[in-house]
Amino acid sequence: MRSLRYSLLFLSLAGALHAAVEGTVINRTTNKPQSGAAVALVKPGGAGMESLGSAVADGAGRFRIDRSVEGPALVQTVYQGVSYSQALAAGAPATAPLVLEVYESTTERGVARVAQHALLLSPENKRLVVREHIVYQNESTWTFNDPGDGSLRIYVPDEGRDRLRVSATTLNSVPLVRPAIETGERNVFKVVFPLKPGTTAFDVIYEVPFPAGGVFSGKALENDARVRLIVPPGVSLEGEGVELLGVEPKSQASNYRVRTSEYSVKIARAGEVSSATGEADGAPAIEPIFPRIYDNVYAILGLAFAILALGMLLLYRRELEPGRKPIPAAAVLKPAAARTGARRQAQMQKAT
Repeated sequence: MRSLRYSLLFLSLAGALHAAVEGTVINRTTNKPQSGAAVALVKPGGAGMESLGSAVADGAGRFRIDRSVEGPALVQTVYQGVSYSQALAAGAPATAPLVLEVYESTTERGVARVAQHALLLSPENKRLVVREHIVYQNESTWTFNDPGDGSLRIYVPDEGRDRLRVSATTLNSVPLVRPAIETGERNVFKVVFPLKPGTTAFDVIYEVPFPAGGVFSGKALENDARVRLIVPPGVSLEGEGVELLGVEPKSQASNYRVRTSEYSVKIARAGEVSSATGEADGAPAIEPIFPRIYDNVYAILGLAFAILALGMLLLYRRELEPGRKPIPAAAVLKPAAARTGARRQAQMQKAT
């Protein structure tokens, strides 16, 4: 019996030693195997990504790395200056063949378009924190990559350049911080990040001084999608070409549509004098006191904006399309429990 246990242990160790990561590199632009691609197996470590092994794809695009993987890892290759990767399942060696996809690159901007563009404007005491969310959709089989002019071009006021931060996120990836590079045009920055087929989201955050009754001016450099302005409860906007679309039921944040690429809005908080009437709204003006969250404002606004953007942009985007009927208020405000109950009732009727 003891001899049998030792034999089983030896076989399991031998299997682990001979475990390998293997697969094929496929060029999805040409739909052919990509020969000669250098493939690397890496895993996260204390000092960044640690290399576990490498291989070169043969004439049929096949590769094999004789190394077992005991935790999360990535198989990576770089093609035409763009990195492509495939995640391996955590906790078990990868023995099944993988398909590592790459694409041809182009500098033609038309392959990717802006699908969503929104700004969250959050006044805090005498600061205005601006978080800009831009989503690109690439429905082609090409990767847009332009190191010269950048994939993203953004307008940032003079006061916001010192604390400017940009991150980029693709499907099933973590946000990657990217540098904002000055261009020859005033207040215009570029971000170099390849737009692969699928969805790529950019988050831009900065802050500017904001005196009471201040005015914020911005500019959209891409005209594919109209700009949305989102403000938290107790804050309102007014300006030429700015239209209130509605209030998100759960967060009570207000959603505005901007009809022009350049805009200037007056931001008012609850209790401040209205510029339209010159009078306070009812009782003596009381300006709300905002909590001191300055040290954590980027993390907090990141989570808040993600929730607002997903809920509000999906809720109101249909109203942008010409000729489409607006969503009835009763349908928008219908409680979630009622909607869930209706779905369950329909499922029960279908089952019977």
